[in-house]
Amino acid sequence: MLWDEEARSAEQFADISNSHASRQRLLIAQKDNLGLPLYNSRQPPHPPAPSPPQEEKGRKAKELEQENWHILPRQERIGMLEVCVDTIHGAIAAEKAGADRIELCSALELGGVTPSNSLVSAVRVAIQLPLIVLIRARAGDFFFDELERDLMIAEAKQAIELGADGVAIGGLTSSCELDLPLLRSAKVAFPKNQLVMHRAFDHVRDPLRALEELVEIGFTRILTSGGANSALEGVLALKLLNESARNRIELLPAGGVNDGNAKQILTTCCTRGFGQLHGSFRRSLMPRDGYAFPEQASISRTKATLSTFNGLDDHE
Repeated sequence: MLWDEEARSAEQFADISNSHASRQRLLIAQKDNLGLPLYNSRQPPHPPAPSPPQEEKGRKAKELEQENWHILPRQERIGMLEVCVDTIHGAIAAEKAGADRIELCSALELGGVTPSNSLVSAVRVAIQLPLIVLIRARAGDFFFDELERDLMIAEAKQAIELGADGVAIGGLTSSCELDLPLLRSAKVAFPKNQLVMHRAFDHVRDPLRALEELVEIGFTRILTSGGANSALEGVLALKLLNESARNRIELLPAGGVNDGNAKQILTTCCTRGFGQLHGSFRRSLMPRDGYAFPEQASISRTKATLSTFNGLDDHE
């Protein structure tokens, strides 16, 4: 079968995952229309460039939208702070510190894998926040075979039945394009639930094409560092992705987010009124003296920064 023929070597995955600079150049080149197509040679040609008056009108409209973000009704703003945890105590601590949404996984020190049903059930009872469950069959690369795909859809179904509001799921082909059959299967199986493309997105060859594919499928959001080791390092790529998304899909910056860099990330790559962030807020992902818990003070300070950015603070 096709899935059995795909190469999944660790060396190939490592080579691609280290190509952050080339992905950023690709994004910039595509954004500036320097001849790199988003799809293939069958893509229709770009429309003619607008005349100067149209360009000026568009520029002023965009400036007006940015200037008037603060008049958006409060309920239409996002301002979500998502905290990733791998224990029930971590989920409770994050909620108490002011998190708006929880992403639950196991083995966070390995990048996260699907949590057990018992953990999902316990966390769902323990917290009132929206709950996203990471669905990942194993640690390592994101090249999943047919058995693993079937397993992940089954795991996602169980998580939804246990009360999860959505799942974070994803996979890649051997050429580092999105695993579209897997993603489409998830949309068919869970049409009314939140679907998040997890950080496998940071390893795709063509981020802008992948974004358009996720919009077409109907995913809710993309969890991404902009292809970098951290969101702070990938802010320029995140900015281009946010501009390309045009509010058709949410962009959730992730990777090393904390109270010390939240403001810079938000102001560089997010749209006021719609900014959101994701982080584990742990000094170390390795368990020492028991499990590492999210730092509540850092969560609270990051939430305050996020609320101010989106005009959701108490002074409004």
